[in-house]
Amino acid sequence: MDIRSEGDLARAVGSIQHVTTSLYGLVNSAALPQPAGTAFPLTGQSTVAWADLLTTNVTGQWLTCRAAMPLLSHGDGFRILFLSSFAGWASTSGFGPYNISKSALNTLGASFAAECATRYSGKDIQINVLVPGEARTEMNQGSTESPYSVVSMVLVLLSHPPAGPNGYFFNRDGRHLAFAYTQEYPQPLLAVR
Repeated sequence: MDIRSEGDLARAVGSIQHVTTSLYGLVNSAALPQPAGTAFPLTGQSTVAWADLLTTNVTGQWLTCRAAMPLLSHGDGFRILFLSSFAGWASTSGFGPYNISKSALNTLGASFAAECATRYSGKDIQINVLVPGEARTEMNQGSTESPYSVVSMVLVLLSHPPAGPNGYFFNRDGRHLAFAYTQEYPQPLLAVR
C-alpha cells in the first residue's frame, strides 16, 4: 500500500477490521531518502522531489495514524511509534529537505501525542518517537548495523505498562533524547529488579 494514498490506507484498515475490531500498536517506519541530483537541494531540488519527500516522510505518517485511529481508539489505550532520524536534529549541507522532513516528523509525533492524550484522556496513550540510528537499510547500504537492532526498543515502547512515556524521544540504544521544548523522559523505561 502507498501511505500517501487515503484510498490505500482505507483498504488496509478495512482488511484489519476483518480480523479484529481494535488495534493496540502502530509503527510508522516508511520514508524516502534525500534524492540525488544536486549537492545543494534547498536551492536546487525540484518542487516535485520536495513534495514527494515531505508527502512520504511526514504527510504519509499523519494519514496512516488518522486512518488507523478508529481501530486504535476502540480499546483501553494504544501505542504509536514514529521512527525518525538524528537528521531531525541536524542542519547538514546537502540533506536539508530530508533533515526538514525528519524534524517535522519529530514535531508530528510530539503533537500527535499531546492531541491524543487530550482527546482520549481516559485511555492509556503512549505515542513516542524512536531514532533507529544508522542501520543498514535500502537508504543506508553502507552501514554494518543490523536493521533489527531497533527491535528491542520497539518492543519496550509498544509493551510499556500503563502511565508510561507519551510525547517523548528515544534512541534505539535506550538513551532518552530531548527535542525542541520536550526534555528527556525522566524515568527509566525498564524496571530494575
